[in-house]
Parts: sequence; C-alpha cells; structure tokens
Amino acid sequence: MAHYLSQRIEDQIWIEPNDLPFLRTRVSEAQTQIESLEDRTDELNAQISELKRQKDAKLAEIASYRNVLSPIRRIPPEILCEIFELARQVNWDIVNSTYILCQVCVAWQKIAHAHPRLWSIICLSPTWQNINGEVPWVKKWISRSQSLPLDFHLDFTSIYSSAVTRILEYIVDCFHQIRLLDLRGPLSLFLPILTLPCSSLHLLEEVEVSLTRIASHQNKIEMFLGASKLRKVSVVEDRLDPGSAFQTLAIHVEQLTSLKIDAHDLSMQLKSLYADVLHRCKNLVNLETRCVGFGTQLSISLPALKSLHVSCHMAIGSVNILCCLTTPLLEHLIISQVDQNLDDVSTDVAGLKHRSMCSVLSLALVMESPSYAGTSDLIAILSLFPTIRSFQLHWATFDLSPLLQALTHRDDHFLLPKLTGLELNNPRAQSTDDGFSSALRSMILSRWWPVTNPGLESDRNGWLV
Repeated sequence: MAHYLSQRIEDQIWIEPNDLPFLRTRVSEAQTQIESLEDRTDELNAQISELKRQKDAKLAEIASYRNVLSPIRRIPPEILCEIFELARQVNWDIVNSTYILCQVCVAWQKIAHAHPRLWSIICLSPTWQNINGEVPWVKKWISRSQSLPLDFHLDFTSIYSSAVTRILEYIVDCFHQIRLLDLRGPLSLFLPILTLPCSSLHLLEEVEVSLTRIASHQNKIEMFLGASKLRKVSVVEDRLDPGSAFQTLAIHVEQLTSLKIDAHDLSMQLKSLYADVLHRCKNLVNLETRCVGFGTQLSISLPALKSLHVSCHMAIGSVNILCCLTTPLLEHLIISQVDQNLDDVSTDVAGLKHRSMCSVLSLALVMESPSYAGTSDLIAILSLFPTIRSFQLHWATFDLSPLLQALTHRDDHFLLPKLTGLELNNPRAQSTDDGFSSALRSMILSRWWPVTNPGLESDRNGWLV
C-alpha cells in the first residue's frame, strides 16, 4: 500500500482486503482535518471582516475630519454663492448647471436654495429635457428667487405642449418682478404675457424678442408702454414674415439707451418704420444693426451714441446705415463686412467721420467676406481715426504685412499713433509666414520702446497684443 501512495498511479491497482479499512480510516481523518481547517478559516474570515469594518470606520472618520478641515467648509455662504454664480454656465444650460451644483452635497444644496440670486435667471429652450414633461420645478425655481428682479429667456420656437401654458401661468404670477424678458417663438404663444396691463412691468429694463407669425396679429400690444425703466431692446425679425415687432409692440423708443435690430432686407414699409424708430432714439448710447436697404436720402442724428455695431451688405439702390448716421460722440465702432467691398465700406466710414467729426477710441473689423477686402482699404479706414487706442481685426485672409509696416513706429508719420491694444484674430495662414512674423515683431518692438529723442531715455508704452 505504501508503494501505491508514494507514486503516481499509472496502472490498474490490486488492493489487498486488509488494506481497505486502512484507506477508509485515512479518508475519514483527512475529512475531519478539512472540517477543522474550514472552522479556523471561518474564524479568520470573521476577524478579517471585523478588521475591514474597523478600517472603513477609520477611513470614514478621517474623511469626516478632512471634511471639517476643508477650506471650502469654512467659506462664508455669501462668498460660496459668489463662487456658485461664477461656476455655473449663464446661458441656455443655466438650469442644468445650477442643479448640478445643488447635487454636490446637502450643505451646498441648502446654501444654494437660500441664495435668491442663483434663481433670478431662468432659460428655457427646446433642448431642456423637462420642458415637455411636468414643470412644477419652474414654480419652485421662481419662489427661491424671493423678491429679486427676474430674467426670463424663453425659446418656444418648436414647442407646442401643455407644459408651455403652465410655465406662462407661473410667469404671469410673478410678472411684477421681471427685469429682462426674452421671447422667441410664435407671438400667439406669448399672448398670456403680452396682454397683461401696462402697470405690470415697473421693473422691466431689457426686452429681447424674436417673434414669428407677427403679421397675423392685428391689434397693437401696449404692455411695454408702462415700462418706465425699459432701456435696452433687441429685435430679430422673421425674414419670412412681412410684419415687424415694432409694428405690433408699442414701445417708448425715446427712453432707450441700447437698441439691437436684426432685420436683414428691409421692405419699403420697414424702411420707413425703422427710419422713424431711429429718428426718435435721441438718447441711444449703443446701437447694433444688421439691416440692408436704407434710403440714400435718409439722415439720422444720434447725438448720444457712443457705441455702434453695423453689418455692411451689398445692396442695389440703397445704402447701409453708415451713410445715414451722424454720431458726434461715437467712441467704439464695430464693422462686420459681409459682402460689401471694403473700399465702399471705407467710403461710407469716411462719410460718417466727415459728418460726425467723432473721435473713435476703439475699432473692430470682422471680415466675413475676405474676397471683398484688401490691405490698402483697411489702412484707409484706420487713417481716418488717429485717436484709436484699440484695434481688432477678425478673419482677415489678405496680406497684413503692409498694415504692420504702416503701424511700425519709424518717424513722426505712422498709423494709429495712440494705439495701445492690437488683436489679430485668426490671420489664418499668415501666422506661419516668416515675413508676417518679422513685420509683427518689428511693429511691436517699435511701439513697445520707441525712441522719442536720441540720446535720452526712451518712453515705454503699455501694450496689449
């Protein structure tokens, strides 16, 4: 038997009768030992489990201590709320980003819920997933703002659900708190708001509308006539709708300080309408317009205007608004050159300068159609305003080396002598051109430390490039 147990079994085994009890005894003894080992293993596993539990408890204790020691736990709620306002995305995703902040921990949620400013802005659009479902959260959101002025951005362009009706009901209940009202979609959808009494809007300061199906509404909406604090208006007209927001919405434009108009091609009726609107805007400080088709004989004086943003389109039988304006206080000019030749834009800007005698401090050019532009035309525009301190050029594709050479400080006659800030946004392939890089470096160095008088210490200009 010892012979069989000491080697690998490769053949048939012939066991003697007296060996059977021996083998059975050995099997029984081995099973007893296994049971004993399993008992000991269970005891050790129980000890390991207890040790792991104790370890987890200590880790939780350490986390608790670190939680208490964490600097953010000692930040006053007022400061933490300021951080919340800076961290969240103030755009159409503001609802989602605010709720994400509230889900970090219970303490943050309590602080956020108790901070009204976090809930004073609400943006609803077709991309917000809950707008087609239950919307009691909108009412809770509004209630957390307490009595603060509210900013509502409502994009219901492609939403036709019962949820929209309930949302508008919630807004109507707090209409006396609204500071900003941004409406996008069919005009008829917003009638529950737009037909409120004039006295409902004593806090309203800003209105932004991009309404469709305006022409089908015959009655004048006079709700905004009671908004004595209204100063900023933005209108985006529906190009497929013959009507206009200014035809339907009665607004005291005389009190406006900021106006944005995106109307593209103007019909004869809208030309007269917008000419009348602009004639009445004597307190306007900021104007942004994307309109095509003003009359060649139109003349508009905006005595308080300081900032102007215009889009220059090619139009047959009409002119862009640069040819019509007189703005003696103009300081900031932004020109989006769409499809009008830059030399024509230069002529229009020269006319504006001649009529207004303004001292422009900042100029930005957005070259949306580079094929209609050239460096000489750009230099001609810049030479009109030697008072410019800040110049931005976006999406230029033509050779900028002549411009940089004209800006280089070499003698008493150089372009934009007061320039302290220059931004060239995406000069495309020119950034890898050695000539462009050399011209840019020379221009910067000449203005960074120009020699005012040989033999004397140089004057160092502050530059932002």
